[in-house]
Amino acid sequence: MKRLLAIIMTLCMIFGLSSVGVWATDAWTSMTPMLSARVLFQTAVVDEKIYAIGGRDSGTGPVLTMEVYDPSNNTWTWKASMLTSRREFQAVVLNGKIYVIGGNGGGTLNRVEEYDPTTNTWTTKADMSTARENFQAEVIDGKIYVIGGNGNRGNSFATLSSVEVYDPTTNTWTTKASMSTGREFFQTTVLDGKIYAIGGSGASSSTSIASAEVYDPTANTWTVLASMSNARMNLKTVILDGKIYAIGGYNFGLGHLNSLEMYDPATNTWTTKASMSTPRYAHQAVTVNGQIYAFGGASTSGLTNTAEKYDSSTNTWATIASISEAKYFLESAVVGNDIYALGGSNVYSTGRNTVDKYATDTAPSSITSLTATINNDSVSLAWPSVTGATCYNVKRATSLDGAYTTISTGMTNTTYTDSSITSGTTYYYNVTAVNSAGESGFRITAVVYF
Repeated sequence: MKRLLAIIMTLCMIFGLSSVGVWATDAWTSMTPMLSARVLFQTAVVDEKIYAIGGRDSGTGPVLTMEVYDPSNNTWTWKASMLTSRREFQAVVLNGKIYVIGGNGGGTLNRVEEYDPTTNTWTTKADMSTARENFQAEVIDGKIYVIGGNGNRGNSFATLSSVEVYDPTTNTWTTKASMSTGREFFQTTVLDGKIYAIGGSGASSSTSIASAEVYDPTANTWTVLASMSNARMNLKTVILDGKIYAIGGYNFGLGHLNSLEMYDPATNTWTTKASMSTPRYAHQAVTVNGQIYAFGGASTSGLTNTAEKYDSSTNTWATIASISEAKYFLESAVVGNDIYALGGSNVYSTGRNTVDKYATDTAPSSITSLTATINNDSVSLAWPSVTGATCYNVKRATSLDGAYTTISTGMTNTTYTDSSITSGTTYYYNVTAVNSAGESGFRITAVVYF
């Protein structure tokens, strides 16, 4: 009887179904919208949840509300509101807490608040010495550096070069060396423990900036670097393989830019790379799995919903699926290998609540074998782990071409015991590997229970 069982299992494994993983679908999926429309807001990711904070809604003024998105169940939940309404501010995560800094709350702000997700509470922290909006903030060695911006929105060109650093252990701000150039609508990025400030808008009307400089926190010094080929504001920068990429933006002479430039810190040089198919500024750009994704923004013919990805190994851009609507000043977040495009505006100052997700992962391959062991009153299954799988689903049918019922989902181990069996029944089992991109195919084994 056991010999007959072994023969049946072997035959089913030889002739059973098999498939490999498939590439993630080239599509943005519309997720549950935010509870409030938002533009000129900030996002922060803590414990794989996305916090959407402040900004401007569909009205005229800044808001103080905050909500959190849980990708595991596609839901938004209201959280405690900030103590101060603000837009055009910065939010950073440090030691599991969210710090919101500066911005515009009807006037330029120097106020700072700290949010603790474990207690759902906001706490007022020490004010910056200088009120600022449209600035940048970075975290290095447990401290928050705020850089540049605009110090008085009533004066459109009160552009700042000043820098200060916040120490959360002492709740104090310390003034640091200033940049060589005042900047707003610029970008910063951290590479090898140093802060790079790139592009932006200057201290006079209709001026975009090509220059770049780097700050060394240890020496408290800024060093002017080689300039980009094109001056640009409202650009995006990302890091890939130890290089800094400046993507798109706006140039007062050239207009909307589709150009891409790469900075190599080892040689202090900028190299022009392949241009995007769509010029864009006030867009978003992120790196996932060694590729650069750019989406949304304002383009030459108006707002755009187009998206594209850049492969540095071939120096090529490829058009991918578009986000659900054309908008600019949107925000982005990356959770795992999923890209989220959130909020923004399809008309200046009018916020949107739409959320789209782009899965960059591939579905895992199928398991390569499946063994079954007959016990007195159960069947034990075992299979090898699959690279890229986050969990497994076990399915069962009572005929080879019958409908399969899922009897266990989300399993993180590679064994399963089925105790809900009936003597004299033939069971067909399959196991699929799962990740955020999808579910694999399967191999089948048949079990005859006497």
